[in-house]
Amino acid sequence: MKTHFYFTQDFESYTPFWHLFTNGNDFKIIFQNDSDYIFGMNILAVCACLFPDVKILTFVLMSNHIHFILSGEEKRCKELFECFKWKLSRGLYKNISNWKNFQATLAPIGDEDYLRTAIAYVNRNAYVAHPQFTPYNYQ
Repeated sequence: MKTHFYFTQDFESYTPFWHLFTNGNDFKIIFQNDSDYIFGMNILAVCACLFPDVKILTFVLMSNHIHFILSGEEKRCKELFECFKWKLSRGLYKNISNWKNFQATLAPIGDEDYLRTAIAYVNRNAYVAHPQFTPYNYQ
């Protein structure tokens, strides 16, 4: 079982790739404090275990939206998000009044260049919002 891949050799064998994201303008704050973020991270880990056929390449939980870069069948990626949303809503039910409106867009990533760009975008997103946190000192 491979745990990593080199884009030029294995890109096709890991497709399809997806950029799953929610609209940050739809909600003010989902993750209000450190314990909310920890809860979200743990829920995502649980979902990763429940959907082993969906690979999470990278992700970011922002205060008001999320981004995931995924590899897997479209239906299974959508099911992973619905599971994440359902579990998240059970623990953070007070943060959002209507979890039904917490919807995701699943955009296909059709080539290697866009995959690299999407991964870089997701990884930079949190740093742009909070430059004091880098991959080297993130809590």
